[in-house]
Amino acid sequence: MKHALFPVVLLMTAVFLVAASGANHIWVSRPDGALGCEPEKAQSIDAGRAELRKAGVRVHDSRKTSDGMMRVQVCGTPSGAHNAYRITKKSLKRAESLGYVKLDDSKIH
Repeated sequence: MKHALFPVVLLMTAVFLVAASGANHIWVSRPDGALGCEPEKAQSIDAGRAELRKAGVRVHDSRKTSDGMMRVQVCGTPSGAHNAYRITKKSLKRAESLGYVKLDDSKIH
């Protein structure tokens, strides 16, 4: 009987650890710099990750996002694309010093 409960206990422990670790992380984002007709001006996810790492911020996840706003399709205007990174809460001030802002989890798609 002891051995039959082991997988259940192991699964419950894993679920708890994943939930607990998520409480220590936040998402931050910053516009990637892409402009209409000039998408090559966008900062890549990897370049942003390297910039954060250089500032002492550990990145746990990353993705491209949007600010969710409607945009005019005119050359030279900001595209609304953002680079978002999942970091520890204690690193927020460092990320903010680089121009990143904290995101609500509902803004991550």
